[in-house]
Amino acid sequence: MLPNNPQAHYDEVAYAASYAFLVNVVQTRQATQQVIAQLGLTAAGFVSGYLDFTFATQDNHFRPPDRGAIYTMLLESAQQMAMMPQVIGGSVEGGVPAIARFLITNRHVTPSVYTGDPCQVVLDYGHDTANWPAVMRDIKQHLAPRGRVRQVQNGLWPRYCRSIISIADWLCRPPRVTAADFYDWLDNEITGASAPIAATATAQTMFAWLDAHDPTYQRRFHLANSFRRGQPNHMDGISFAIACNFLKEIGYCVYGKPDTILRQFFILLTLCANPNDDECLLRGIIRTARSNSVMPFAVDKLFWLIGTGNFHYHNVNLGPLTGQFQAIVMPQLPAPIQPPVCP
Repeated sequence: MLPNNPQAHYDEVAYAASYAFLVNVVQTRQATQQVIAQLGLTAAGFVSGYLDFTFATQDNHFRPPDRGAIYTMLLESAQQMAMMPQVIGGSVEGGVPAIARFLITNRHVTPSVYTGDPCQVVLDYGHDTANWPAVMRDIKQHLAPRGRVRQVQNGLWPRYCRSIISIADWLCRPPRVTAADFYDWLDNEITGASAPIAATATAQTMFAWLDAHDPTYQRRFHLANSFRRGQPNHMDGISFAIACNFLKEIGYCVYGKPDTILRQFFILLTLCANPNDDECLLRGIIRTARSNSVMPFAVDKLFWLIGTGNFHYHNVNLGPLTGQFQAIVMPQLPAPIQPPVCP
């Protein structure tokens, strides 16, 4: 906590009460009791494993090693909106990874050859997202999605097929030619120097880096905004919040995801002056993290776990805990401090 700073004190109290609530849930629910017993962890150790990247670094999504894996993760990011996870990944055997593998396989040779290269998508369908019907045709023919596949212009599948083309096109443009080039590009876009990665950084080193390289947040905002629709060479289906989430999940610990769940809790706890503005909400996430000497990832994951109850690395879903949180945590908290106005 920063000395003589009422906002930092309130941030600390709110975060600590939220963390204690989640630990208590893990201690008292049978499904999580069984998991922590199998892992030999305390409830606090289990929760911390989600908040400090311990479990994330054991997952194959963390820091994808090649462009095929990067493309797959971006396709998974593009289906995060609305009902897309059920309609897209949930309708195909093997989910989004199966869709990505199909798309980056050269099917013009016998036998077909997995290339691991998203440029295969550009070779097959070109650069223009208007070619989405060809993508849709091939997915229907070869992957047979379950359920109704609506092919109206603004339907979920047509929108996703446009994302398939635009994300591949984006990844195939210099300077993002190899996975190493991609990560170098990310680092340079943020600061022109290597950014702290959650697997190796501490909160202290991360905030020291931020103060030295990006004190006004503008480089971080510029990078996340460069992914989004409406920017030159953008990716369809990637919003500012989804871009922040992608960067966070591949280890760029200077990000949290300013999404609906975080917005709900930052409104409840009065932790952000304008939580409906994504950039302002991201500032609030980072400020709360700084007040508690934790990564923005930890703030993001804590409230996401409370909002969803989904301990996804261990296949335990308790369902949303928001109602219990409001009943138990909110009465414990002091009157909130009016958060600083975003520039």
